[in-house]
This record gives sequence, C-alpha cells and structure tokens, in this order.
Amino acid sequence: MHYNDLKWERWGGAHAHVPGYEDAYRARVDFPNGYGVSVLRGGPFYTKNGTYELGVLFGGSLHYDNPVAQGDVLGYLTLDEMMQACLDVSALPPPL
Repeated sequence: MHYNDLKWERWGGAHAHVPGYEDAYRARVDFPNGYGVSVLRGGPFYTKNGTYELGVLFGGSLHYDNPVAQGDVLGYLTLDEMMQACLDVSALPPPL
C-alpha cells in the first residue's frame, strides 16, 4: 500500500458546519482480509501538526478487538507510523 492509495475527502459528517471541521479529511481503505482503515487528518480528532488518526474497520464498522489498535483508535501518528499501521491491518487474519 502507498500513500497515493488513500483517497482523501472532506469529513465531518453532521458536524461539517462546526468550527474546527473545515480542515478535516478522511480516507478509507478496505483490504481483502475483511478489515479496513479509516484515516483522519486535520479537524478536532487525535491529530495535530500533520499527524493522523487511524481506526481499524471490520465489516464497515470500527473494530476495537484487534492487535493493531488494541481497543482504541490510534492517534497522533506520523506518516510512517500511519502507513505501517495500514500494512499491519492488511496482514491481519480474519477474526474467528
């Protein structure tokens, strides 16, 4: 996976009009193992100074019971850390 595989779009959902969300972006990638990632940058998330927040998905929803995120989302990731987390998620075996 490469950074260019991430397709960024403005993000904020129902809060898109709220101050602080004007620079919020999200990219989502689904992997063949059934997992995916939701990556956020900007906005009022666990991001600052160019860092990223990453949530692990399974079946289209946030999935906390996995060894990558270990019960939470991953915040304040550098670009390299975020890309490594994406690779780690893509290598997970499907849950039982």
